Amino acid sequence: MPNPVPNRRAPIYFNQERVDAFLSTLTNGQCSSSWYQEQERYLRFWRKRLNSPPRASLRDDQLAWRFYAILRDEKAQASKLAVLRSFVNFLVVRGDLRADEDHLHGLPNEFFRAPPRNTSIRVTG
Repeated sequence: MPNPVPNRRAPIYFNQERVDAFLSTLTNGQCSSSWYQEQERYLRFWRKRLNSPPRASLRDDQLAWRFYAILRDEKAQASKLAVLRSFVNFLVVRGDLRADEDHLHGLPNEFFRAPPRNTSIRVTG
């Protein structure tokens, strides 16, 4: 299928092959099995949410907002975000993504923190 938008690269999805390649870089014998399993669990978390409709390409320039929405009410936000940042950086180093397609680069962790959904925000003025 041809790419419908000129100068735009084809979508790249969060698939098991990429996850396995990333995880294989972590198995150099220097990490504990519990740490490795945590990384694997968080990658499954991201894969499940990013592959559910609408499926998100890792090249989507609005992806940071999707990450924000996903993390909004989650526990272990910082850990999940750290694993995602490492995974995306791996894809840049591997050549699957270009550096300018890393939409997490430069965003502070505070960007992803939001008040819980049941918190009301009062606007004055």
